Amino acid sequence: MHDNQEGIIVNVTKNNIVEIEIEDGFVIPVSAREVVVVAKEETDYFGEGGASTTQNVKEVEAVQPKVVNSERGVFMAYTKLGHEILEAILINNTDYSIVYSVSEETTTGNQQGVSAGVILPKNYQRLHKKTIRSFDEWPALVVRYMLHSEDYFENTGLFQRRLKFRASNFFKVEKEAPVLNEKAYVVQIDQDLKAVDAQEIHSKMSQKQAAATLTGGAEKVVRPADKVDLHIEKISADHEFLKKEEMLELQMEVFAKKLDDAIATGMDEIVFVHGIGNGTLRNKIHKYLSKAAHIKFYEETERTRFGFAATRVKIH
Repeated sequence: MHDNQEGIIVNVTKNNIVEIEIEDGFVIPVSAREVVVVAKEETDYFGEGGASTTQNVKEVEAVQPKVVNSERGVFMAYTKLGHEILEAILINNTDYSIVYSVSEETTTGNQQGVSAGVILPKNYQRLHKKTIRSFDEWPALVVRYMLHSEDYFENTGLFQRRLKFRASNFFKVEKEAPVLNEKAYVVQIDQDLKAVDAQEIHSKMSQKQAAATLTGGAEKVVRPADKVDLHIEKISADHEFLKKEEMLELQMEVFAKKLDDAIATGMDEIVFVHGIGNGTLRNKIHKYLSKAAHIKFYEETERTRFGFAATRVKIH
């Protein structure tokens, strides 16, 4: 129905997948609902509009998921939740399951995981929420996925796409999202994608790390203040719209960036004010410092009646 290839059905597998031998001898798997009778001989055999043919068609339609949109592929959609919030949704409008991983790029060059798992055919997965007000500060989103089926399918490898939106283009792509059947800002992420070569990625990462070691990176390094306050209200104007994990992620990004800048600019020490709270931010900072290079020692400081509210880092 959505292709112009012709062939002969040579096998029928489970899940209503048929195998078709095309002219060049290759056998390709196709969903039964995509197959249309085109040969005169088959029409003569099955009849034209006969009762048995009609019944078979109805049986196939009964077990097939509804095709909710003719636009096929893998999509990232952002739906509106009120006036200020957008929710990111990964849509799989294909006949395959996709095994996916979504992460955000951090200011330190690492990846912060967002979501991972499996999305069934003609289905979707809600990822996270973002505020429109902080649109310009959204980190780049990296989507990786590979196709999967319980039947025979071509090994297409791992696909990856980096999404960094610009307001001038992003807010022009509002349309009805496949599968969701509702208005959203939609980007198709499987257009012009090529399989990712794992060895090539490893090589590029090694080269990038080596270049950063030699040059200190291309980003301008500014000496931070001797004391950095990591309370969320000090580093984010729209923190009331963030989830707890998003707040923690932002606090850790600021911490890692300021620590790197302190080391790069030759500071002897720096103090990070994390507060007391439930200790989550403090524990993550201490875990990071325990593995970081160029750290002589670190210790808790600024004791209050409830505990220590800051950590002093001594740099080599």
